Amino acid sequence: MELWPGTHLHPSPKKLFGRSMERAQSEVAPPVRGCADKGSVLLRDVRLWHRGVPTRSDQIRHMIAQVHCIHWLRRHNSPRFESGCESAFPADCGLDHNVEFTDELIDYLGLQKEQGEQS
Repeated sequence: MELWPGTHLHPSPKKLFGRSMERAQSEVAPPVRGCADKGSVLLRDVRLWHRGVPTRSDQIRHMIAQVHCIHWLRRHNSPRFESGCESAFPADCGLDHNVEFTDELIDYLGLQKEQGEQS
């Protein structure tokens, strides 16, 4: 994962700025790699600019994300999960899971898109 130090202090997300803002930010504080050993935890502010980087291995890497937000931080696009896994998000634990359940099949790995592109 690539992380951009200090960008959590920007008033708007990166997607609103484009490449010119990215270049300007690089001059102030260039991005760094968030390297972590197997079993490690990487903590970051959810507002921090970040992006995935290529896997240079034929081995699959799993990444589990657990996102916590302070109640006043505006959230967009609740994560979607297939119906049937509601028990993984217990209502009596005191957390707002901010998730949405659907009867639609979810292509978690993007395989359907890749298959559609090849045909």
